[in-house]
Amino acid sequence: SRSPKGLKPGEFGYDQLHLLHSIREDGLARDRDWGSAWRQLIPEFGEVVARAYRDAAIGFWRPYMPGLRSEGAETGSTPYALIFAMAGIAIEFDETENFFAALGDGDARHALRYVTWELNGFPRWFEPLYRAHPEAGLEAVAKELIWELDHSKADQPTHHILHDILYHAPWLHSDVAPLILDWLRVNEMSNADNLRYCLNILSSSGVSPDELGDLANRKLSGGVEAEQRPRWYAQWVDNAPDVAIPALEAELAGLGEEAGSGFAQRFAVALLGDRHGTGNRTGAFKTAKYLKALYALMHRFIKVSDDIDRANGGVYSPTLRDNAQDARNQLFNLLSSQPGAETYAAIKALEKEHPEPS
Repeated sequence: SRSPKGLKPGEFGYDQLHLLHSIREDGLARDRDWGSAWRQLIPEFGEVVARAYRDAAIGFWRPYMPGLRSEGAETGSTPYALIFAMAGIAIEFDETENFFAALGDGDARHALRYVTWELNGFPRWFEPLYRAHPEAGLEAVAKELIWELDHSKADQPTHHILHDILYHAPWLHSDVAPLILDWLRVNEMSNADNLRYCLNILSSSGVSPDELGDLANRKLSGGVEAEQRPRWYAQWVDNAPDVAIPALEAELAGLGEEAGSGFAQRFAVALLGDRHGTGNRTGAFKTAKYLKALYALMHRFIKVSDDIDRANGGVYSPTLRDNAQDARNQLFNLLSSQPGAETYAAIKALEKEHPEPS
C-alpha cells in the first residue's frame, strides 16, 4: 500500500520491510540505495504492488527524519526505515528530470541530512544535489565536518565525513578547505589519521603553498605535540623546502641517532606515502636540489645497514621501517627521473657527499 493503515508519515511498516528484503534477496549491499530497484519486485508480486512500493518510498523520505552525529544521534546501526527513505530519494533522482534543481530549499536541506549515511562515501546523487543547492550543501557539510574536527580524539577513529570528503568527493575540497584551514590555525588535531586527511584535502584544494607552508611553520614553532611534528615537517618540506629542509636537518641532529631515526622514518612516510596511500601533494621539493638534500639526509637517519630484507620472506604486513626505507629509496627514483643537467650534477655530487658511500 502507498499509505499503510495505522502508520503515520515517517513510520515504517512490516509490509514495506518485507518488500525491501525481497529486493535485496541476500545480495551484498554496497550502497544504501539498493532498495531503489523496485522493478525487481514485478516478477514475484506484480506491477501494481511494485509501483505501490515505489510510490511509498518516494513519499517516505520527506517525512522521515534521519539523525545527525552533530545533533547527538547514534549512527552505529542503520534502520531499515532509513534505507527505505534513501531508496525513495534515489528513485526520484533516477526518474525525475532536473529533480534537485526543482526542489525547494527546505526539501533540499532535508535531503542533505541523508548524505553521511551512505555505506561507502556519499550517495551518487550528493554532488548533483550540492551543485543545485550549494549554499545549503556547504552548510550541511560544514556542520558535520566541524563537529568531527571538534570531537576527534587521538586514539579513537571517528569514521564520519572527513575521510569520505578526501577520498570520495575531490570536487568538494576547494569548498571545505577554508573551514579546515581556519580550524587548524586555532586548534590542534591530535588524531593522526584525521590530521593526514585534513592536510591532504588542503594540498589538493588550491590553497597556496605559501599558506600551507606558513601553517606548518607556525605549528612547529608553536610547540605542536611530538607525535605530530614529523607530519607537520612533511607539510612544510612539501610547500617550502628552501627553509624547511635546513630546519628538519637541525631538528634531526638535535634528537640524536635513535630518536632521529624514528622521526625521520615517520617524516619520510608522511612526505611520500606508504604502499597503500599517497603522501603530501604540492611537490615543491621535487627538484634535483631538494631531492638530493633529502636523499642524503634520510640516508643519515634511515641507514641501509638497518634495512629489513623481505626477499623470499613470504606474506608480511609492512612496518613503519619497511615503508620508510621504501620512501627513502623513492627519493632517489624521483631524483633520477628529473631531466636536465642539474640532475646529473646532483647524482655525481652524491658520489662524494652520500653519508653511506657503498
